[in-house]
Amino acid sequence: MVSKLFPIDGIQILNEDKTAAAFNTPEAEAMITQMRDLMKEGVVLKEDADFSKQIQYFSGEQVAFQLSGPTFINFIKTSAPDVYKNTIAVPLPTGKANLRLSNSMNLVVPQKSKNPQQAVEFAAFLTNAENQTAFSKVANTLPSSKASIQDPFFTDSDGSLEAEAKVASSQSLDKATDYMVGVPSAADINSALARGLQEILMNGADIKETLNKVEKEVNNIISQGS
Repeated sequence: MVSKLFPIDGIQILNEDKTAAAFNTPEAEAMITQMRDLMKEGVVLKEDADFSKQIQYFSGEQVAFQLSGPTFINFIKTSAPDVYKNTIAVPLPTGKANLRLSNSMNLVVPQKSKNPQQAVEFAAFLTNAENQTAFSKVANTLPSSKASIQDPFFTDSDGSLEAEAKVASSQSLDKATDYMVGVPSAADINSALARGLQEILMNGADIKETLNKVEKEVNNIISQGS
C-alpha cells in the first residue's frame, strides 16, 4: 500500500488519538514531490503493477529491486533462474522514521460472540510462541511472537536465497509496526490515500489540492465511523 510512504517518512496519517487526518503537511508535499520527480526521471517505475507484472519486470531485469516475500522468490526461481542466482535479500530500509511498516493478520473476538472467554483463550493458544514457531515453519510466514524469532529456523541460513530472505525478514521485525492496527475504517482510509496518491503520481493532479481533498475525505470517513 503506497500510503505506507507517509509513516515511513515520519508523517503521521492521523493525529495521536486517531480522530482526524494529520498528513496534510509541508513534509508530505515534499515527500510526494520527490517521489513524483523520481518517477519522471525513471528511477521509480510509474505503474501500479500487479504481482504478475512485478515478476515479469524483475525476471526481465527491467527493475533493480523488488519489495516482496517468499512467494515472489519462488516465481523468480522458476521463471528466471539466472536472475534468481544473482539476487540477494536484504532488510527493508527504515526511512526517516526509523521504522518499517508491516502487514499483519489479526484474530478478533466479536462483541456478540456466544463464548468470548473461550475465543480469547483460543486466540492466545494460536499466537503463543511455541505454536507460532511451529506454524511459521510449515506456512513459511513470520511469527507474531518475539520469542519465536530466536529459533534457529529464523536465524540460521544455508546460503540459499530463500533462507537469506527469511533471515533478513526476521531481522527486520525489530523496527516493524502496523500503523493502522485499532483504527476504525482503516481500509477506507488507506483506499482514500491510495486514490489521492494515484491521482498525483499517475495522473498529474496538483499535490496541495489533492491533499486538501483527501484530508476532507478521511475526516468524513472517521466521523461516520465514530
